[in-house]
Amino acid sequence: MKIISIQALRGPNVHSFNPYKLIHLRLDLSEENLLNADDLDLMLKNLPLIPEEEMALIIENQISEPTPQLDLLAKTAGRLALELQNKSGLHVHFLKILKTIYPGTYGVIFEYKEEEAGKAAAQASFDILQSLLNGQQLDLEAYIEKIENIKLANAISPGIKMILDAAASRGIPAQRLFGNEYFMLGYGKFQKTLYKSLNSHTNAVASRMASDRDSMMELLYEASIPFTRKAIASRELFIGFRVLILNHEFAKVIISDGTSTQQTPNESTVFRLERISHILNIPDLEIWMHGENLNDPNLQVADVNITPDLEFFAQGSAAQSQEIAGLYLNGLFPPGTPFRIPIISVTGTNGKTTTTRLIAHIIEQTGTRTGFTTSDGVYVNGVLVEKGDNTGPGSAGMVLRDSSVAYAVLETARGGLLRAGLAFSQCDIAVITNVTADHLGLSDVHTLDELAKVKGLVVDAVKPGGWAVLNAENEYTYHIGQQSKNEVAYFSLDKNNPALTEHLGKGKTAAYVEDGLIKIMKNTEAVSIIHVEDIPLTFGGRVGFMVANALAASLACYVAGFTKDQIASGLKTFHASAEQTPGRLNIFDFPDFKVMVDFAHNPEGFSGIRDFLKTINSPYHIGIITGTGDRPDDSIIKLGYISAEMFDHIIIHQAKFHRGRTPQAIVDLLIEGIKSYNPDCSFEYIPDEVEPLQYAMSKVKKDAFITALSDVLNNPIELIRSYQNDYKK
Repeated sequence: MKIISIQALRGPNVHSFNPYKLIHLRLDLSEENLLNADDLDLMLKNLPLIPEEEMALIIENQISEPTPQLDLLAKTAGRLALELQNKSGLHVHFLKILKTIYPGTYGVIFEYKEEEAGKAAAQASFDILQSLLNGQQLDLEAYIEKIENIKLANAISPGIKMILDAAASRGIPAQRLFGNEYFMLGYGKFQKTLYKSLNSHTNAVASRMASDRDSMMELLYEASIPFTRKAIASRELFIGFRVLILNHEFAKVIISDGTSTQQTPNESTVFRLERISHILNIPDLEIWMHGENLNDPNLQVADVNITPDLEFFAQGSAAQSQEIAGLYLNGLFPPGTPFRIPIISVTGTNGKTTTTRLIAHIIEQTGTRTGFTTSDGVYVNGVLVEKGDNTGPGSAGMVLRDSSVAYAVLETARGGLLRAGLAFSQCDIAVITNVTADHLGLSDVHTLDELAKVKGLVVDAVKPGGWAVLNAENEYTYHIGQQSKNEVAYFSLDKNNPALTEHLGKGKTAAYVEDGLIKIMKNTEAVSIIHVEDIPLTFGGRVGFMVANALAASLACYVAGFTKDQIASGLKTFHASAEQTPGRLNIFDFPDFKVMVDFAHNPEGFSGIRDFLKTINSPYHIGIITGTGDRPDDSIIKLGYISAEMFDHIIIHQAKFHRGRTPQAIVDLLIEGIKSYNPDCSFEYIPDEVEPLQYAMSKVKKDAFITALSDVLNNPIELIRSYQNDYKK
């Protein structure tokens, strides 16, 4: 029995949309395959397991081979992990058991409330079962105590929990920033931050003055507000009144010994109490008043607390908690005011990065400050703020936490979805460009149906009234649309595509190409956006997959409410260049030849490049390719086959992307594909230490066209520009 990994899913994911906070404990139980069923039952009978009737259980089998003892062991691990948390006061109930295609390997996926406690429960569950299998003594209480201590160390205050619960009831997204006291409510430019019960509405200078007793008393003196210079010696022994002010308005008063006051503040008293809040410029405030009569005009201020104790004023009442937290939240987000920025989530196998960039460009051209994530970086207002593959929930969170961002366009890749889930519970628009055979065999995703389920998460997250923008030409994205409960808009290069025709026949919304124009049909009315040949990205309409990307982006922006003129303007000013689409059809001129870089890395991507190269007039095409070790054999073979279709000479460079295979094994598959198309095709495999582009340039002929695919070059744009500079010298 071995732990393969312990992973925390923090957002809606392929296993569950609600609850979505899940621990994925991956176990190798193959060594226990010979366990005797009776011995196993006896061994497990005294364990503290969550009762079957109290849990939500899902069993998913990727193989049908019967292994009842291992099934029971995996299920027990999950039930034990849940019950250890329950006994620690963290009430959880969801469990999924995934029996993978790998014999003896299981995914035990269970709910957590606090991440570190959930991970500790996973480890404890394993340790306890391992001890039992080894015939060792158990100390269950020690494990429970450890989880309790983790829970206490990471616990948030009851007052903050009141606010977070109220936010959840209104659908306001909340996330912990760091520690136990710093939180963010809302997204982007609408976000508000919390520290205890202090929030970003409070002026920092006002907060500083109110926290300094001398400054505070000076302010009150200048405003003719009675106060006592004598500090409270003991808050526990203080006699008087504690008054809660929320959003500069009187909310509640309690006698300081904790009993509800029978004294009702009159209008004049309410005015005086609220005036204190205005004078100090603190919207949410707890005021300590010294005296016996609440309505005495000479009642003195004894102290103020700029982080009011909301729990104290709730007095243990759930109804009071909801009322007070609701009043507090109304000060941050008055009913009817926005708390989310619009989110467009883009996924798919191919084209998602370019489509993301194009959508963001169209929106930015309208003057809207946009943040977007891609496989080459995170951008805010067109400026790269973090370089690298940033298509996971962490990068999306970076955009959503930026208070300058008014619109988010998030490339959402398979890896992040499986590793941690979505960064959001709702988006306005989900775009899926296509679902094709890539990344299969990774993270327990082995079929296109399973991959479509992963990609379809973004459609599941579309808010009521939002849109799914999907490819009508791809059977998987079309099927996702048929299952969606929200509005669906399809796009297709062919207006006569049967799926699109059926969709349009129902008066639905769609985008297509007709008479060389991108058109959008909505409510049976067609709107012409732009001539395809006027879109630089499509190279005069010659690159079909770029036309498809333009269709997806145009349709997403149209259903988002942008005008046809705004969309056309964005399409006209977006180019396949190192600046706007790095690594996507970037062509660089040299005196006697050209070099193109494209990130195509799967058969569909290679096919798109092949079709584009047919339009390039060159006497000699050189291709630099590489394979990726974690892809199926037939996928790597097909890369070689398509390469032989489009290149006169192929250079194989396999210095990276080994991922579980030897370089030679990958190269052999590529060569098999090359020879299956043309046994006499010209190719060579160059050593790791040779820089492939420089080597290709040594073989160049006049007017040759060199194509580097699959990110085979390190820092390709910088490298090519340095070579261009060398040629100028």
